[in-house]
Amino acid sequence: MPRPGLSLVGFYAEPEQALWHLRQDCVPPPDAADDAALLARWRQAQALLGPAQPGAGMPEVLPLPDDCAAYAEELARQGWMAETMATLPGARMALVELDRLACHQPTIATAHAEALCAGLPGTDPAALMPLCLPLRPPPLDCTATPVGEGSSGVLLRSPRGDFSIARFGVFGGGAGVMLAGARLAVLSPFVHVVLVGGRGFLLNGYHRAFGARLAGATHLPCVVSEAPGLVEAGVVSTDPAQDYRLPPALLTSANPPTLGHFTGGRALHVTLRRRARVVHVSWHAYTVDEE
Repeated sequence: MPRPGLSLVGFYAEPEQALWHLRQDCVPPPDAADDAALLARWRQAQALLGPAQPGAGMPEVLPLPDDCAAYAEELARQGWMAETMATLPGARMALVELDRLACHQPTIATAHAEALCAGLPGTDPAALMPLCLPLRPPPLDCTATPVGEGSSGVLLRSPRGDFSIARFGVFGGGAGVMLAGARLAVLSPFVHVVLVGGRGFLLNGYHRAFGARLAGATHLPCVVSEAPGLVEAGVVSTDPAQDYRLPPALLTSANPPTLGHFTGGRALHVTLRRRARVVHVSWHAYTVDEE
């Protein structure tokens, strides 16, 4: 079922990009689904944006306060967290200002954000640590197609957008057994901000950041890392199929989209399509001539 959300479609510069987004990422209203009506919604979204967010893309990054230290030390002792942090250049835990965080993701599902942040014990950093920096990665919420003796593959389906193939290949084995295939994981269990050339981009945790900001938080505990460029940071994709994502030139401009646009009434209310992640793993065995 579609779900209520917010869109920064007003940042798209070309009408073709706006139409693609409003049809492919959103469900057009039944009474306003033609091009003229959708372009009118795009112009409405442009007007909602208002002036540039002061200091956009340059959020305040502060050390975690003292009352977060015990939790942060316990998290750092977790093997999975230490392994993950070791792969992120310059990674540390810090407190990051929300409103000025640059956003590469053009949509937020509002009901999902509200559900994630329901029952928050408070909006001070210590109260937000379990939400933003969980001690354990979330379970793999997925279903798999049946696998039988004659199967040659399996489809795994998850509602999580970050359900992915973390590693694939031959993993070794012993005693006459070899293991080969895919290792599946939720890639980003924490709120993650990446710094590129001094600019701060919200890489993961959009719904938690949105919900916490609406609850009154101004700063959020995050993992902060650094990257030399937008592609290396994961903010910009090299996949041609994602040409209609927010463009790199916009993200590095003087007026980039920010979390403050989502939480300050400057985003367009839309109905978002509900999507799932599907991973397909297959296997085959056959004989070939080697003469």
